[in-house]
Amino acid sequence: MNLERLLPFLRCISCGGSLRRDNQRLSCLGCSREYPLIENIPMMLQKDAEENVWEDYFRQLTGKKGDREAANSYFSLKNFNLVRRSVLELVGEAKDLAILDVGCGTGHLMQSLTSQNLVVGVDISFAMLTYAQSKGFLVVRSSGKKLPFESARFELVTAINVLQSLKEGGILIGELVRVTKPGGRLIVGTPNGQNLTLGLFKTLEKKKYQHLGVYTAEELKDYFRSAGCSVESVFFLHYPFGKVRRVAGDKPAKFLNKRLATGLVVEVRKAEDSCPSP
Repeated sequence: MNLERLLPFLRCISCGGSLRRDNQRLSCLGCSREYPLIENIPMMLQKDAEENVWEDYFRQLTGKKGDREAANSYFSLKNFNLVRRSVLELVGEAKDLAILDVGCGTGHLMQSLTSQNLVVGVDISFAMLTYAQSKGFLVVRSSGKKLPFESARFELVTAINVLQSLKEGGILIGELVRVTKPGGRLIVGTPNGQNLTLGLFKTLEKKKYQHLGVYTAEELKDYFRSAGCSVESVFFLHYPFGKVRRVAGDKPAKFLNKRLATGLVVEVRKAEDSCPSP
């Protein structure tokens, strides 16, 4: 049963205590808080106003797109394929790993990893989680602001096109680092906050844009370094041209990447001697 495989990873979002299954709910052994199970999916989402906006957005999106790759595309399906290709290139050969995909959506991006790895998916959209579950993901309805997992538990953690949904990106990055094992890798993707067309996007997508956080490559590198990680590389994605430029993490971006790339994918490694956070 998938829930039995998932349970050792889960922790109470209130006190960090271990959980046990009681019929159609999970109960915390520490503070007795209960989390309902719906279609065998743990409901561990503690929402705020920011997440209410995005939950409504993805409810409408999945109602239109269903279980299709297009439901995960930020700009277009072509851009989604560009991002997926870049992320999977960074992941490389992966076997027998515990992988966490935060903002997993319908599961199309990381589906190829589920056959040889244990892949846990987190999303605020229940409909998207049911689709990801059908692709072999172990899924939890939760938020990246407070991940319901034990610290230092995953060898690989990904969050693709999630960061921009948060005004305070450091909260998500702190949680991603916390649940990563020492020596483990993190791969985070987001639109490029220095792209010259952001002004046009702000005009065309005014309603969505007001809820977005925008981040530059240097800001992301600073966040991760402050959290005790080393930045190994940055992929600059140039949509719609399909070009990808990989830059070593210790090198500054050149003008064309910094100002013309539409997206960023950052590859990070957590320090081997990192102590798990509570």
